[in-house]
Amino acid sequence: MIEPSFDKVFDTQRIYREVLDAMARPGKINALKSLTLVPPRDLNQASAAIALTLLDSETSFYTTAAGSDIAEYLALNTGAGSCQVNCAEFIIACGDKRLPELQEASCGTLLTPEQGATVIFQVDSLSAAGNGTMLTMTGPGIRDSAQLVITGLQTENLQILADLNREYPLGVDVIYADAAGNIACVPRSSTVRWEGEA
Repeated sequence: MIEPSFDKVFDTQRIYREVLDAMARPGKINALKSLTLVPPRDLNQASAAIALTLLDSETSFYTTAAGSDIAEYLALNTGAGSCQVNCAEFIIACGDKRLPELQEASCGTLLTPEQGATVIFQVDSLSAAGNGTMLTMTGPGIRDSAQLVITGLQTENLQILADLNREYPLGVDVIYADAAGNIACVPRSSTVRWEGEA
């Protein structure tokens, strides 16, 4: 289960830049190009690439997928430790499932808000327009407002995220990763409204 195609220097730098750019511009879709990873069946390539970039031996993660394949893959390739959702720094979540356990995600504290969790949501697709759940975002990094259309995301999960982020700077940052290798970010500083169905 060692990932042979991930370059810990070149790929980490390249993907980290894409994530930072997307986080600074909420709703912007970035394509993670040239992904040739072979993650477990329930982990898409974009989510795997982000996890391999952000996780290391000093971080902890929780995965909402059933079974232990993903946890073993991430632990083996990053050195990160699996833990319960309430103490995880990174949460790898399947967006098409209702996930009430996300209510327990760490939001940080007023003294250390940066310790809030980062949720990596696997979804079917990300686009600027079309069918799906449309997020409308306002806040830092956004001129007027920004839109992002997501398919494969339960709206109940959006409500949980909104509840977690209602007392900024406390909250969680979110990275959406789709099956085509695209990512988009919504930091805790963004105000999000949504309409439509995933």
